[in-house]
Amino acid sequence: MEPFSDLTQKWSRFGQGEITPESYRIALSAADKSILDSLCQRYPRLSTDEIIRDLLSAALRDMEQSIPYEKGSKVIATDEWGDEIYEDSGLTPRFLSLAKQYQAKLRNESGIESRNTAT
Repeated sequence: MEPFSDLTQKWSRFGQGEITPESYRIALSAADKSILDSLCQRYPRLSTDEIIRDLLSAALRDMEQSIPYEKGSKVIATDEWGDEIYEDSGLTPRFLSLAKQYQAKLRNESGIESRNTAT
């Protein structure tokens, strides 16, 4: 999966998804601002907020996918060749658990339904 390539496809189709009520104020470096401005010019039907939101979402998905696997001591399955597959004892299981907790909390607080918004 290539989150940033997926973004340009999404922007071309005008993606969809649920939006939370929170907003964030950030300061960008001059270099990042120039890139953002060029993206805004390239995709004039998208607001600056939509572009920032989608870039951040892609970066977070990329970060999640880049968390290294750490072989645990417990065998959780075997592959098609009979080789043992060990649990991940690194950051990924805890990260995913916390993400699910925050998603559930957000759904309960705001009534947002659980759905995959990556398109």
